[in-house]
Amino acid sequence: MAEWFKVGISYEKSMEDGKVKKVKELFLVDAVSVTEAEARLIQEVTPLMNGEFKVNGVNEENITELFKNKNGGYWFKVKVSMTIIDEFGKEKTSRYVMCVQCEDIRNVLSRLDECLKDTMSDYVVNSIIETKYLDVFEYKPLN
Repeated sequence: MAEWFKVGISYEKSMEDGKVKKVKELFLVDAVSVTEAEARLIQEVTPLMNGEFKVNGVNEENITELFKNKNGGYWFKVKVSMTIIDEFGKEKTSRYVMCVQCEDIRNVLSRLDECLKDTMSDYVVNSIIETKYLDVFEYKPLN
């Protein structure tokens, strides 16, 4: 099961008008610990940076499932309540946070329906929030 961490970095970026501006970016990293999440992000972004950057913080994210989109897009946190009937015939509701990648917020529900079409549970979408994640790095062992 994936363990997700939100990792923030700051660096100086050259803008189109030639000015240099300090920016902050957020990434979602699948790792087994805070230390590994930081190390994995450093490994991923170092080749992309032209200068120095600083890791601002690493926080655990409570994400149950991640649904990528081959066409890319923005990342949305979707809070979902799923109802199941247990072996005794009682209804139980559990809450989950799913991260869905979509072109825009209008497509999130249809993308979620597509991804959950094989589930046996009824579900209700409680909220959809656009995240600030610039990119998501799924788990792979460190080199």
